[in-house]
Amino acid sequence: MYKHAIPSFALILLNACGQAGPSQPEKVENKPEVADPAPENPELKFLHYEFDNYQLFSLKDTIREDFNGDGAADEAVFTTRNDKAGILITDGKTRKTTQIGLGEPFEEMSDDFSWVDYWGVTKDSLTYEIIVEGSEVVGDTEVRLAHPAIFLRRYEVGGGLIAFRNGKFEWIHQAD
Repeated sequence: MYKHAIPSFALILLNACGQAGPSQPEKVENKPEVADPAPENPELKFLHYEFDNYQLFSLKDTIREDFNGDGAADEAVFTTRNDKAGILITDGKTRKTTQIGLGEPFEEMSDDFSWVDYWGVTKDSLTYEIIVEGSEVVGDTEVRLAHPAIFLRRYEVGGGLIAFRNGKFEWIHQAD
């Protein structure tokens, strides 16, 4: 009879102190709510494994962020021209437009980004880059980001980031 009285008494005491038993970790949700442009694809639900602070966009949306750190919001649009896809980034201060793809090669990438299924922006200060040599993955490395970066992805394949670094837009490879 007394064996059960002590645990019951402990529960009553814990309830009186505002606790109902062993303390549960507080659920902290620091991920932004994102509008999922393709809710039928469960892969998009796992972007939080790659990014802490991100926003997903439809390829038809314009992304407005300060990509180069000059204090003015720049605009990025995903578009096609002459059957080639790519991105136009317009500087918010100078109004100069940088073309990525659309028939112009971008670093080690081709001149056509029609492989992209979805895109978005990350404000993480730290990300990763997959190192590829001679079409072989040889490792990865941490990369610091000073400004918001555009991520481009293909379902079940991966992609990379377009980040403003060293005075220009660069490709950060994130696929095997």
